[in-house]
Amino acid sequence: MAFWNGWAGKLFGRSVARDYVARLDRPNLFWPQTSWVDWLSGSQDAYEVAYGNPVAARCADMIGQAVAQLPVEVWRDGQRLEAHPLLAVLNQRANGEDSAGQVKYGLAVLMATYGQAYLRGVRVTAGLSEIYVHGRKGFEARRDRHGVLSGYEFRRENGGPVVFPNEADGWCEVRRIIRQRPNLRDKAASPVEMAGRSIEENNAVRNYAKGQFEHQGRRPAVVVVDKDSTLEPDQIREERVRLSQQMKDDATRRLPTFLAGTLSYQELGASSSDMQAMDLRNATAREICFGLGVPPVLLGIAGDSTFNNQAEARAGFARDTVRPLCGFIAGELTAWLQPVAPGVEIRFDYSADAASAADEAVRWERAARGVGLSINEKRRLVGFGPVGDEGDVVLVAGSEVPLGVKVEGTQ
Repeated sequence: MAFWNGWAGKLFGRSVARDYVARLDRPNLFWPQTSWVDWLSGSQDAYEVAYGNPVAARCADMIGQAVAQLPVEVWRDGQRLEAHPLLAVLNQRANGEDSAGQVKYGLAVLMATYGQAYLRGVRVTAGLSEIYVHGRKGFEARRDRHGVLSGYEFRRENGGPVVFPNEADGWCEVRRIIRQRPNLRDKAASPVEMAGRSIEENNAVRNYAKGQFEHQGRRPAVVVVDKDSTLEPDQIREERVRLSQQMKDDATRRLPTFLAGTLSYQELGASSSDMQAMDLRNATAREICFGLGVPPVLLGIAGDSTFNNQAEARAGFARDTVRPLCGFIAGELTAWLQPVAPGVEIRFDYSADAASAADEAVRWERAARGVGLSINEKRRLVGFGPVGDEGDVVLVAGSEVPLGVKVEGTQ
């Protein structure tokens, strides 16, 4: 029995020691993060992912603000209508809770994050009385056995589903605006999902910098037990407590510390200077801006030289991001409202955006330098009407003479 107890005690103690050493030698992740596959598969909300990153959140907000400040126009047969029931809903008061600007802002932000949004409108004669914007949560497209869209279904949290069917004239109270993927009809091309890897990397760099700040510049560390250690588990725990207390008391300790009793303290990873965290943060921030369609210059991100100044960046943002998005939304609204207001066309007024101001400045410069043009031709070039027959004259510089003419008073 004594032999059995001694042999079992040695075996049990050796297994415990080996397990304890293994757990000490296996360091844990210092800053745990959600894996990319988890939120890419839909476990996380695209807007929440963008909202959790300051660069992505600011890009989405800039797109929403740019779209919200543009007025909506109603056209029919090539003429802009000054009075129409749709103008009050699309430019003034969208519903009892939201203004038209808020609805346009929400629609643009959802398109910039999800790549899709849902509009719900209350139908009246020749227009809408109210219009609402919703995210994709709770909505589901319904199709018949041939795969043709027959309406939408909204699943409430407390209650049964609400069905919005297609009526006989083609009208449906709900309209989904979606940037479809070419290979998947019901899957949206989400800009946040495209820039998701850069968002994850940018958050990782920010978390690393935050950890450095909270731990006074010290890097993650582990306590390693040597192979020939004779310490008991209780002694190891006491050393760990003493080490933790020592690091708390001395906030300036940065170098590895070797303790007595075959325990060693080792830092893990590289320093912030080795990783060049600031350069990596700016690089990932530029990738996020490129994915969402916002020039990095507008966010004050260093290292970007795509545009010469803020004016060029704002004009490029309006021309390459805001206008295509507005044109896409206007086309969807036009198709949706045909059963309500046949023959109307929805457009956005771009006359006040940055791209229009830049184009106008270019036209004025071209008109001023237009040699051989009459006054009326220059006025038509910048958008003004003629001033009469006296404007058909061509003005030239008085100091310019032909090459073969000899000027009096010269040799």
